[in-house]
Amino acid sequence: RYPTPAGVLPGAGAIVAALATATGVTPEIIGKPAPAMFTATMESAGVTARDTVVVGDNADADVAGAHRAGCAAILVLTGVTDAAAVGLLDGERAPDAVAAGPDEVRALLAPRLS
Repeated sequence: RYPTPAGVLPGAGAIVAALATATGVTPEIIGKPAPAMFTATMESAGVTARDTVVVGDNADADVAGAHRAGCAAILVLTGVTDAAAVGLLDGERAPDAVAAGPDEVRALLAPRLS
């Protein structure tokens, strides 16, 4: 899903699913929520999952992807997932913390930076 002022539009996942259906070929997914992108980024930065916090606005992609890669996740309510949906999130989609916006993300990360 991709949020726009006119509403939510299909994202890359929907396009990949359409191509897979049309061609009969099962794709290898490296984008979110698959952990490959997170793992490659951590390796490139020389950090571990324990030292990484993923901040994202989509519980299905960002939070689930972070958890699949072994990282903590902060869900920020400025995009795809809104406050009403937070209580419905479970399993790998449940964030470690929720922030209304950038100022709350900064406050949540402050203890890690000191």
